[in-house]
Amino acid sequence: GNMQSSLNAHDVLSISFLDDLARPQVRQPVLFTVQGENLFGGTIDNVEGSNVPGTTLGEWKLDCQSWDKTIYKRQSGEPTETSGSPAISNPSAGVFVNWTVADIMRYIVVHALGSEGLDFYNLVDGPVIPTFTVSYASCGDLFDQLVKAGSDGTTILHWYTDPCKVLWLEDQGTTPAPWSVSDSDPTSI
Repeated sequence: GNMQSSLNAHDVLSISFLDDLARPQVRQPVLFTVQGENLFGGTIDNVEGSNVPGTTLGEWKLDCQSWDKTIYKRQSGEPTETSGSPAISNPSAGVFVNWTVADIMRYIVVHALGSEGLDFYNLVDGPVIPTFTVSYASCGDLFDQLVKAGSDGTTILHWYTDPCKVLWLEDQGTTPAPWSVSDSDPTSI
């Protein structure tokens, strides 16, 4: 297997294996786990296969894309809520008035991405956005616009999906790295 993870590109996984099960299908969910740690989650984007001569095995080569790539493929629609909170008709015709970044993201996850089985978890709420318009746009592009609108000189918001189909909203300073970096310790670089 070959997994590529980057801060400025979608995670991808290419993997090959031998198996006697049925042919894997494009868009089939994938969870790549090593020693109990979930490293990659997404869907199959491409399948190549061949029979291994003299056996019942197939040799499968899969190219997979992460869940965030799926989010960029889905559209938001034009949300209108005719009852409930925070106010009647808010959002109306795709316009959210005085919602936090996290509340707008949660609404889009539930109403535009619900069929994908994604969940949403926020470690920050982000500021209240006075007006935010959502009109038949890529959900991923909307999330990018939201974190930009909710960021300032001291807070830099970002979103990502984990391997288990959870979309996260965080401030870049929310989660500490699992290691220490120090100029006095040459092994930390």
